[in-house]
Amino acid sequence: MSKLCTTLLSGIRGAFTIISVRPERSGAKSKDALSVSVLASLLMVAALAGCGGGGGKTAAPPMPVTGLPENATLEPGPIPIPAGEKRTVIDADGVRTELTCPADGPDCDVTVGPDGAAQYTGGKPEVVTVSYTTIQLPEGHELMAGTIPAGEFRTVHRTFETRTVVTCPADGDDCEVTTVTGNGAESTGGALTVTTYTTLYLPRGTTLTEGTIPAGESRAIGGYSKGRSYDIVCPFDGEDCVVTLGEYD
Repeated sequence: MSKLCTTLLSGIRGAFTIISVRPERSGAKSKDALSVSVLASLLMVAALAGCGGGGGKTAAPPMPVTGLPENATLEPGPIPIPAGEKRTVIDADGVRTELTCPADGPDCDVTVGPDGAAQYTGGKPEVVTVSYTTIQLPEGHELMAGTIPAGEFRTVHRTFETRTVVTCPADGDDCEVTTVTGNGAESTGGALTVTTYTTLYLPRGTTLTEGTIPAGESRAIGGYSKGRSYDIVCPFDGEDCVVTLGEYD
């Protein structure tokens, strides 16, 4: 059963009144009757428009996407972003620009024209710039996604001779590992660093204090073993050797 459509008609200073006018006996409509007939026709058109007959709600015009970097060059075409999701639109070395569609609103329909200008309809996308770092891990090893608190580290590779760890700097933010692909890892917040330690086995009865041995120099090992003295040499063709003790997880 179809629903009856009713439309309220109102005037600027009062309510419309529809009156019936009897035509003149000659059969021709008087001037007043013609005016009323035209008015009635206009009211009927307005009523039909209000019921959806040729009228209805007009779609909102596209709006420009603001906040994008000035040097942004986006590929022309549609970029549909469902509510609560995001799309990467610019990815430079270490800096990424994303469009995020708010989760509590409608989907964001972004379109990039031939001139590179971006417009949207529906939800308004938020422009977010994210700084990130990438690291390369030893072959065959991965870093589990998650949070590494500032000042802590995770061991990702260990052999009898070496140990590789990733460290989140103590003087920065926590490191959020968000992407793990192959042997590479990506983090936002703090910048992960990768360090490979060489395991050094000292002769029995000898000790070595923590510190830095400049490249090309040596340090005597304290104590003696079997009547011999020992030195530790840092290769001259490499980096300085940083000696740490007891750094095991």
